[in-house]
Amino acid sequence: MKLKRADYILILAILLSAVALCILFYFYATNEQPKTAVISVGGEVYTELLLSQDNTLVIEENGNRNVVEVKNGKVRMVQSDCSGKECVNQGEIALCGECIICLPNRVTVTISGEDDGYDAISW
Repeated sequence: MKLKRADYILILAILLSAVALCILFYFYATNEQPKTAVISVGGEVYTELLLSQDNTLVIEENGNRNVVEVKNGKVRMVQSDCSGKECVNQGEIALCGECIICLPNRVTVTISGEDDGYDAISW
């Protein structure tokens, strides 16, 4: 069976559509907002740390001390001088919207950035 002119036009249109979709996907995937750890003290934003860069931050405010660590795309409260240490025991967070709260020292760490999608799926 021999291909006709219309067949070549159809094949060309499909190839051009596939290339256009690949280009759109590439630009959409690379334009995501980076995830950041927004650290607040007393309700005011203290600083923001990128989760893509390992970092350690010591927060000394109002006679209180907290140490926040960003490592391997996750953030955790390493040390706190609060009495209960629930913020330290909470462990690492990495998903948008998750937070660590040190209520006695009034320090919060919240992950912001591009939404991770579903956090649970039920059937």
